[in-house]
Amino acid sequence: EPYAPSTSNVAGDPDDVTGPTYQTFGALLNSTPAADGATLSQRVSRAGVISTDASLSAYGATAAHRVTVPGLDHQVASPFWDFMNTSGVVYENGQFVTDTLFIDPFYATGLPITEAYWATVQVGGQATDVLMQCFERRCLTWTPDNPTGWQVEAGNVGSHYYGWRQLVTADDD
Repeated sequence: EPYAPSTSNVAGDPDDVTGPTYQTFGALLNSTPAADGATLSQRVSRAGVISTDASLSAYGATAAHRVTVPGLDHQVASPFWDFMNTSGVVYENGQFVTDTLFIDPFYATGLPITEAYWATVQVGGQATDVLMQCFERRCLTWTPDNPTGWQVEAGNVGSHYYGWRQLVTADDD
């Protein structure tokens, strides 16, 4: 059954009326990928308007890994690519060892379905620049001003989906 896209915020406070939504990103599925190694300085508004903000270059996020498969052609932003290839202490075969955290980089996220875009969203009521990118199973965010270890986060898509389904199911009654 067709339903209207979710207007839940991809990142930030749920009551933020300015941040991009899943509907916003849905309209960007076929955007042209950034050039290999390009510095990421594009902003997206809630309405899906893309603009360039040169000041975002200072954060150093780049187009790090291009994924081209039938139906998809997108870059993965460097903070997300680094996160997806992180190594650390894992429990394997009854012992703690240092290894990659994911079986393969796309294990937990799926493939990228959009490019990465910056947006200013409300986080704890404060306007915050956040880089966000949606994948098949997750939307990842990078907040460079967060403490180390908390800069990359996965959006709560399960909660967002549940809220959206409750809303569209109520509309069917």
